[in-house]
Amino acid sequence: MSAQPTVAVIGTFLVDILGRPVGDIPQGQASVRIEQIRITAAGSGAGTAVDLARLGAKVYGVGARSTDVIGTVLAGLLADEGIDSSLLKVLDGAQTSASMLPIRPNGDRPALHVPGINGLVRVSDLTFPAWEGIDGLHLGGVDAMRNLETTELVGVLKAAKSAGVFVSMDVQSGRPADNRSDILDLLPYVDVFMPNLEQAQSLVNAVDPEAVLLALLNHGAASVILTLGPDGSLYGSGVERRRTPVYPVEVLDTTGCGDAFCAAYLMGALRGVDVPERLQLATAAGSLTATGLGSDAGIVGWDQLVDYVRAADVRGRLG
Repeated sequence: MSAQPTVAVIGTFLVDILGRPVGDIPQGQASVRIEQIRITAAGSGAGTAVDLARLGAKVYGVGARSTDVIGTVLAGLLADEGIDSSLLKVLDGAQTSASMLPIRPNGDRPALHVPGINGLVRVSDLTFPAWEGIDGLHLGGVDAMRNLETTELVGVLKAAKSAGVFVSMDVQSGRPADNRSDILDLLPYVDVFMPNLEQAQSLVNAVDPEAVLLALLNHGAASVILTLGPDGSLYGSGVERRRTPVYPVEVLDTTGCGDAFCAAYLMGALRGVDVPERLQLATAAGSLTATGLGSDAGIVGWDQLVDYVRAADVRGRLG
């Protein structure tokens, strides 16, 4: 496949405002000085789209923003990354989705989130590309888009699959209160499903990673990767299981690590890289993202990831 695959990303597009390090919120109207504040295009849709673009893909963003200033900022951030946002619909009815994240000194990321327009958009509001010109499709956080009907999304995936598109998916929420088990109906049309363990546990009646993996495969996914935080990841398909350890890095902020993992794995698949190396590249992407502030931190390009993995192999990281 082309060294520059074309990818459509359907999902949550929003703006993050991040500050670090934040130990405690000051009382009353007191203030405290911190080291850094950033604004980024984020969410499981936009975050993955940005990383895909940096890794060399031509990217179409498929989702929604509002007519407000935040929406204008989001469009500008996407344009700066070379992402085609002509399919990002401008809608009324709510503000553009956004989050404020006070990043703790240990890298944890509590969030204050406004679902905004992402919570209102319907499949009928969206415009999709001509699938014959698309190599990959990533569903990024469609579980958080409460008005997207799964039955209508199945129709979108069927059209993409009939055109030979490679489909990946993750989810955005891991809270049991946000559980949307109907999202499992999409798995028969997905080549790789990449949730973290907490998210996956909220979808199936299982806790142990192996049991969770098997349950998701039984729902029809061709392959599943559970990201396990400091324990790396667990990959499974109908014929294979594989664990991949993390790359040790100094963690600054864990925002967007999962998005980077998804982007790198999808790019590896589209560039014909075998599964073990895809997993190493994806793990490297997630680890590097944790070294900076925001979901777009740490990722420079495809060659950076390849060089990072090769250097780690020389050091004996993978045994």
